[in-house]
Amino acid sequence: MVCSMYSTSRNNKRIAVPSDDGTRKIGEIVNHVFTKFKFNSVKHICYKHKAICLDKRAFLDYILPNADSIVCPDKKRGTTYKIDVSLFNNLAKEDDLSWGAQLFVPLAFWTKEKKDHQLSLWEAT
Repeated sequence: MVCSMYSTSRNNKRIAVPSDDGTRKIGEIVNHVFTKFKFNSVKHICYKHKAICLDKRAFLDYILPNADSIVCPDKKRGTTYKIDVSLFNNLAKEDDLSWGAQLFVPLAFWTKEKKDHQLSLWEAT
């Protein structure tokens, strides 16, 4: 599996990985922070490992040498998961659950930040 990197500017690197329908952009590195695209904690947390995973090749080839931290924002739930790249690298366990080699780090090692919830006029209190 070969990853490709698309650079939109000097400090902005979008990372794409092969998928069944071509390539899929999984995130970007800006100012040494890798941000995972379209992260949804309901869909993207692996319950077998109770962990967040990243594509192994993308991590080793692009994230590890170019980023200091990893951020997974779940916009629907207002939650963001963060971890240092060095900690991710030290704790990662490899598994292939039929979508290519992935590196998993248990949720217990991620910092979880929750946005303050603002009440809506239409929300029951």
